[in-house]
Amino acid sequence: EAGWSLFAADYSQIEMRVIAHLSGCRSMIQMFLDGRDVHSETAAEIFGVRLDEVTKAMRDPAKTTGFGVAYGLSGRGLFTQMQAEGQTQWSERDCEKFIRDYYALRPEVKKWQEQTLSFARLNGFVKDMFGRVRFTPEMICPIPRYRGDGERKAINMPVQSSAQGILKLAMVKIWNSQKGRNFKWLLQIHDEILIEAPTDTLKSLHDWMIPVMETVVKLRVPVVCESKSGVNWREMEKWSD
Repeated sequence: EAGWSLFAADYSQIEMRVIAHLSGCRSMIQMFLDGRDVHSETAAEIFGVRLDEVTKAMRDPAKTTGFGVAYGLSGRGLFTQMQAEGQTQWSERDCEKFIRDYYALRPEVKKWQEQTLSFARLNGFVKDMFGRVRFTPEMICPIPRYRGDGERKAINMPVQSSAQGILKLAMVKIWNSQKGRNFKWLLQIHDEILIEAPTDTLKSLHDWMIPVMETVVKLRVPVVCESKSGVNWREMEKWSD
């Protein structure tokens, strides 16, 4: 309505931060502590170039692989994604090598995944960082396709469920502390909360809401939340005073 704006607050790379936290990966933790771009750093290390030499064509597979790790991404899976994104110069063999190189850089991530799979096979379930359970009967299926699907879900669930748990806790904390504030709840989209508020209150909204979201849990890495605002969803811009 007139005089109001959309305001969105979303977590920055929350799943990557959860992976760093759960796996205890020292290199990832240090990058997040330093506020560095984990995808560009990964690309620079794998391709053997300086950070300022990293191109989009280098960063994209590093980003795809980084997030794909949470899904148990295979060489074939990375190849399919790269082709869909127009990176047709990548062969399936290139993708398999890239994933091997990625795990060589982040050995703690690979170790955590193997430990998670072993736990799921032995106990028949996995848990997120808040104790939420997902049963994994697929893990003992004799059919490889179903067993592989169960393995991917066993690796994925602790990460995605933990990330969503953080957002849900933030929503509860915002709800419980919103007294006296004039805004309307609209949507929760992945790692983002979208609300509507009077335009002249956006600064106070930002100054209150972002710290609430960033302090709802304590991880081994900083929890970072970013915001943007605009008169419609298409024209949202990063918040600045």
